Amino acid sequence: MAEWKAWLDETRGRDDLDDANFKAFLWLHSAYAADGVGDKSAAIELLDQASEWDVPDKNVQLRIAFRAGSYRAAQGKPQQARVAFEKALQLATDGAKGVSPQAIKDALAGLGSDGE
Repeated sequence: MAEWKAWLDETRGRDDLDDANFKAFLWLHSAYAADGVGDKSAAIELLDQASEWDVPDKNVQLRIAFRAGSYRAAQGKPQQARVAFEKALQLATDGAKGVSPQAIKDALAGLGSDGE
């Protein structure tokens, strides 16, 4: 875990990340790494940061939204998960690739009807 956190701190300090698609993709995969070492809070923080950027690649936006929803659902935050999943579903419906609309609908259904 220490290696991962050191790498992430170094990555955050880079000033050569002008390509929003690449930077968002990097943050997405950093979130995967954070989750892989059991730090869902850090994963969500990374995804929240990436979702604030103007990322032209809708496929990356879709993956960020879906993963944010998944992590929030796992943390017991169904309302926040629902918002992220609904964004992901809209992106998938609009043609973004990476997560199937059915997988997103299934995730939404898993939250229950009232999001609680």
